[in-house]
Amino acid sequence: MSAETNKQLVQLWILEGWNKNKNKEVIEQVFAQNWIDGNPSFTDQPQGIEGALYFVNVYRNIFPDIQFELTHIISDEKFVTFRFVAEATHQGEFMGINPTGKRVKFSGIVIHRVENNRFVETWNEIDLLGIKNQLEKN
Repeated sequence: MSAETNKQLVQLWILEGWNKNKNKEVIEQVFAQNWIDGNPSFTDQPQGIEGALYFVNVYRNIFPDIQFELTHIISDEKFVTFRFVAEATHQGEFMGINPTGKRVKFSGIVIHRVENNRFVETWNEIDLLGIKNQLEKN
């Protein structure tokens, strides 16, 4: 795969999947059947496309209106990395905090290993502490 093709894969997943709430429609276009989450956020998260959908469903329940801005995309033939800034309304339990209805803004970095034009392994670093601090403010 080319670096440009890998960038387009990220754009499809984030701009179409997440920002237009079409994750279910594009998930099989971007994730391999044997996808592995390199640092799963949830202990009971399965792997493969089912695991990616699980991740989406959990976050959609917490932040149903989440919107991403891609600030950086760096890619080669095997990996694509992107940084994002996201905004969302807290509507579900998150890190022991009941829904507050507050708007939060946070950033993160995601690295995908790509094979055959699909994400096969993912690592992410999301500013969870920043989200928690925003939700706990009065």
